[in-house]
Amino acid sequence: MEKIVDFVFIDTRPEFSDFFRPFLPELIRNGFSCQVLSSKELDIIFNSHVDLHKAEILSKTKVVVTTNETKWTKYFPQSKKVLLGHSIFMRDTIPSPAVLDNPFFADFDYYFCPSVYYLQWTIQALFDCFIFSNLDFRRVIPSADKILIPGGYVKNNRQYDTRGGAKKISILNKTKQILFVPSVYSPEHSGHIFHSHGAAIIAALADNNFSAKIICRPHPTDRHRDYVLRMVEMFAANKNIIFDLQPTPDSSLYYESDILITDMSGFAFAFASATGKRPIFFVETEEALKHSRFMTLAARFGRVVSTHAGLVKQVSKQLAVPDMIDDLEHDYLRQTLYEKFNNVKSMVDDFIAIYSGTILSHWTRLPLC
Repeated sequence: MEKIVDFVFIDTRPEFSDFFRPFLPELIRNGFSCQVLSSKELDIIFNSHVDLHKAEILSKTKVVVTTNETKWTKYFPQSKKVLLGHSIFMRDTIPSPAVLDNPFFADFDYYFCPSVYYLQWTIQALFDCFIFSNLDFRRVIPSADKILIPGGYVKNNRQYDTRGGAKKISILNKTKQILFVPSVYSPEHSGHIFHSHGAAIIAALADNNFSAKIICRPHPTDRHRDYVLRMVEMFAANKNIIFDLQPTPDSSLYYESDILITDMSGFAFAFASATGKRPIFFVETEEALKHSRFMTLAARFGRVVSTHAGLVKQVSKQLAVPDMIDDLEHDYLRQTLYEKFNNVKSMVDDFIAIYSGTILSHWTRLPLC
């Protein structure tokens, strides 16, 4: 008799698989059966009617985990549903799913929240779904408490990330690396500058002939957009500029870079936690005023610039002397804000508790109905 799967991970897009890859081996080592299935594979299994028994067994999976609030959870009506967080900190203008008329966010039972900031946003988003949204979520779920779990962000964890396939960028030893990592483009929120300022920023860096390789890594979701491909073509002749368009990179790219530049990517804080180096946030003054919370964190743990000249000046400083976070501040960022629950061991313990139906003391039960 075919056994019911313990955990199914819905891999909605290749670039999101590194959100769960680090802890998957640990669950397997603890004796749990795990499957990673793409959204396309799920559609084939449940809609092709080729193997109805397989579809029936899969629909009874104990726990289903995904990174995106999407329709594919509908295939698992009996399963506990878990949503992973996308970032450590988010910009202030991120809208709730209810504002975007997304009907799937409220379908989950457990929500991982990588920081208190993310937890607050999740609570607000859930209340928006159940109370203020035009969509009738209460009809879909007559009565349900939601469980909010601290942590859940172990993307690019150096200790546990054993994936293969990602190509390491070849750079001569002792050549410094400037990594430009913009956030994802979305018309629903502001703060993304790569589509409008990316070429000018790269040109400003290139024109100064820094003794370093400039590695530009657009957000994986954006890597095939027209404006990215135009930039790749624009700078193709400059051997000092490299575009990394892999869905997921070799993890050393993030930890071996000397300088990280971003607009408002929350990953900058993961970089700061892992390396102790201050990331550079390029945010125009008018835009910064819209994000008081995010910018307070950016100024505390990084450097904020608002002009090309300011960016070039800050890069020059950091190439000359590494710009490290004060030890006490780094310890606070690493142990309190980031790594206390955002680690593989805590996450595996949480998943085992979800599987068994146990409520752990650090979880928050949110009654909505």
